[in-house]
This record gives sequence, structure tokens and C-alpha cells, in this order.
Amino acid sequence: MSQELLKALHETPPIVAHLVAERDDRELDQARAGGWSARVIMAHLRDDEAMVMRMRLVRMLTEDNPLLPDFDENAWAANRNTGRDQKETLLGDFTLQRQASLNILRRLDEAHWGRQGRHEVNGAITVQSWVEHWVEHDREHITQLERALGDTMDAVLKRRAITYAPRAEER
Repeated sequence: MSQELLKALHETPPIVAHLVAERDDRELDQARAGGWSARVIMAHLRDDEAMVMRMRLVRMLTEDNPLLPDFDENAWAANRNTGRDQKETLLGDFTLQRQASLNILRRLDEAHWGRQGRHEVNGAITVQSWVEHWVEHDREHITQLERALGDTMDAVLKRRAITYAPRAEER
């Protein structure tokens, strides 16, 4: 099970990159009815990776049953640092942060996956249940990103397969 989770976490940065690769700043900044723009979703993935997801993991691995505070996403969105919000920077930073998290997760043995913590809202969690949540969090934000851009990963890949397919005379 843990290998499937690690694979899913590993795949998120390239999926995000594929979804936004052909988008300009106007498209990245356009928010749909009450939702975040694609740029804010990417910034959330990057910041949440470093400030919430990995920090909770590290605390469960180094402390005995730590109390893990809730994260106010609305306060984050209202007060976030926008100094590294260029598309390429967001993608690079997110990939780097995710790699740091995966480096920790890949070295865990079976006993580590059972280590526990307590979330102040949701109660008892383990490293295993936290990583399962992490994967679901990624999936939710990929769906949110697809909605914000009005495009899906499948559509992007199909479009590229047609656009970049070598012509018969080039084969």
C-alpha cells in the first residue's frame, strides 16, 4: 500500500505542470465562481507541502503522539507571500518541496507507518492515514485546478498526442 501512495505523491507535480504548461498569466489568474485561481491552487500545493503536510509527518516521526494544529487555508490565502508566484517558480518550488517529502517517506520502515499523532479537529491519525489524506488532498486540488482552467489532464494529453505526433514522412 505505501508504494502506491508514494507513486501517487510522486505523480502530482508532473500532472500540475502538464495542466498549466500552455497557460498564460491571464488564464492562471482567472478565478471561477468563488474558487481559487490556478495560480493560487499551485501556490497552495507548494506552501501546504512545506508548511503543513511534511511538518505534520516529521512531527509524527520525531515526537510521541504530537498534537497537530489545524491549518486555516482562508487565512493563508488572504495573507500569503506572492513573491515567488511566477508559473515556472511555483512548479519548480512545488517539485522541490515534494521531493523533500518523498525523500523522508521512502526511507520509512513498516513501524514508522504506524506512528501516531492527534489532529486538533479530526482526532487520532497515523503516518499511514496522514499519507492517504495527503494523496486525497492532491487529487482534490488537481480536480480544482482542472475546474479553474476548464480543462482535464486527459484532454491535455490527448491534445498533445495529436499536436506532437510525428507525421508519416518524419517516421
